[in-house]
Amino acid sequence: MKSRKTAYLIISFAICTALSVLAACATSDVVVETPETIATLPLDTEPEPIQTEEPPPPPEILPKYEEWLERNEDVAGWVRLGDTRIDYPILQGDDNDYYMLHDIDGNVCLYESCITADYKLIFDGLNISDNMLLYGHNSAKGTYFAPLSNFYRTTLDGSLSYYKKYPVVNIDTLYEESEWKIFATVLMNTQEKFGDVFRFWEYPEFEDEDDFHSYILNVMDRSVLFTDVDIEYGDKIATLSTCLYPYGKEVDTRCVVFARKIRPGESSEVDTDKATRNTGVLRFEYEARVLGDSWNGRVWDVKKYLPGYKEPENTTDD
Repeated sequence: MKSRKTAYLIISFAICTALSVLAACATSDVVVETPETIATLPLDTEPEPIQTEEPPPPPEILPKYEEWLERNEDVAGWVRLGDTRIDYPILQGDDNDYYMLHDIDGNVCLYESCITADYKLIFDGLNISDNMLLYGHNSAKGTYFAPLSNFYRTTLDGSLSYYKKYPVVNIDTLYEESEWKIFATVLMNTQEKFGDVFRFWEYPEFEDEDDFHSYILNVMDRSVLFTDVDIEYGDKIATLSTCLYPYGKEVDTRCVVFARKIRPGESSEVDTDKATRNTGVLRFEYEARVLGDSWNGRVWDVKKYLPGYKEPENTTDD
C-alpha cells in the first residue's frame, strides 16, 4: 500500500508540474513543440555569412618604371616638360635634403642631383597628396629644374613665350600617367629679413576648402602670370620649385611654377592666347623697393579663376 500510495503521489506531482508548465507557456512567447507544431517548424540552417566589400586590388606599376624602381626603391614618379631638358625620375627620401645632394645611385652630387618630392607627400598608387611639392636645382648647364626660370623671365619681358610653348607639364606616379595645366608663376622670398614669406612648402595637404582657397589666393596675388586655367576645390595641385636669384644670392628666392591636374574627361588643350602678365603683383618688400613698386590690391578676377570661392562677409561690432 505504501508503495502504491507513493507511486500515486509521484504521478500526481508530475501531472501538476506539466500542467503548470503548459499554463506558463500559454501566457508567454515560448512555442510548445507538439506533434502538430513540430511539422511546421523550420529546419536548422547555416547562418548566412556577413557580406563584406573586398578591398580593391593593389595598383600595378607602369612597366616603363619597373626598371627605375629596381635601380632605386625611392623612385616615386616622373616629371617631364615637353621637349625641354626636364625629363627625370622623381625621388622621395626620408627628408628633403638627401636627394638634393645625391644622384639616383647615391653618389654625392651637389648640383647635378635629383628631382625631389617632399618627404611628406603620399605616393601610394591609390591616392596622392593634395599638393605635389617637387624641388630641383637650377643647374648652370640648364638641366634639372633650370628651365622653370624661363616661365618667370619670359613673362617679365612681356612675351610669355615659354608658357605659350609649354602650358602643360607631365607628372606621373609609378602607377598613373597624368597631365597638369600650369596656372601661375611666382618669385618667392624665403627670408623674413627681406619681407613677406609665403611658406608654400608647408602645404602638402589642405585641411578644408577655406585652407585650399587661401593657398590659391596667396599664389595668384603673387603670380607674374595669369592664364585661362580655373581652379576648384578638390583639384590636385603641383608646386615645382627651383632657386633663382635675380637680386643676388644673398636674397634667397625661388622660382615656383604652379599647375593643377587635368580633370577626368577634360581636354589638355589650353588657350594660351588668353594668358597675360600680371601688372599688379603682390611683391615682397625688398623686391618692391628695388622696383619702386607698391601693391594696390587684387587685380585678378577671383570668380573666373576660383569659381568656388566666396568672399567672407564683412562683420562689424555694434
